[in-house]
Amino acid sequence: MNKFVLKLYIAGSTPHSQRVADHFHRFCEHELPNQCEYSIVDVLEHPEVAEQDGVLATPALVRWFPPPARRIIGDFCNPYRVLDELRLWPAR
Repeated sequence: MNKFVLKLYIAGSTPHSQRVADHFHRFCEHELPNQCEYSIVDVLEHPEVAEQDGVLATPALVRWFPPPARRIIGDFCNPYRVLDELRLWPAR
């Protein structure tokens, strides 16, 4: 089975960025257990990655695989919204 490939882009180590990263970890563990590979990019530390990936605002979550890439910017607190907008519904 191919796994979803997700990348979260945050800006710095602010309380807000940390909260978003924590939500993202929980989301991956609870909603997509063993179904995704994910990474977090701090765009302040790695602006070249954000530029290369076309990320202009944070927080941003991108599903890179399977193509085509899909993005969501802003609040990731509602897991159903994230699953729906990124089309991450797990295989049944």
